[in-house]
Amino acid sequence: MEHSQNMKEVLECHSITGDGSHLLKIRTENTTTLEKLLSKIQNWPGVKSSKTSIVLSTHKETFEINIK
Repeated sequence: MEHSQNMKEVLECHSITGDGSHLLKIRTENTTTLEKLLSKIQNWPGVKSSKTSIVLSTHKETFEINIK
């Protein structure tokens, strides 16, 4: 999704199977900035709907991958 490339709030963008076509991992300052970002995303060409989940707490977050 080319629009996500230029948005600093978008940390990851994945094409997925199942419900929906893409998954975006975003980080915003607060719910007000989240609402503004979602408004922008929902106005991208081709976006018909969105589903939002908010992380309440994080128990593990890593960039390490153990490949054998």
